[in-house]
Amino acid sequence: YSNCKNIFIIPPVLLGDIVLTGHFSYQFDKESIKKSNIVQEIYERFSIENDIPLIDINKYVNPSCTDGLHYTKESHLIIAEKISEYIIKYT
Repeated sequence: YSNCKNIFIIPPVLLGDIVLTGHFSYQFDKESIKKSNIVQEIYERFSIENDIPLIDINKYVNPSCTDGLHYTKESHLIIAEKISEYIIKYT
């Protein structure tokens, strides 16, 4: 990853029942949840093929139980710490 200028960040895996009943439920269905679960594999493959570092924030945090989509204040802190570690490591 010499002179890395990009880092892929895998988006959240949607929390099924919560995202389907929360404030943003009109934007999602069961297919959305399925797709959110397979996107990690696609990002990982693209990252390897294009020599771009990848961080899967799903390994460190989960979306909030409020809407199954967004993160809590505490989770955002963890995300920021992990991204900072990657920036230091790959730049």
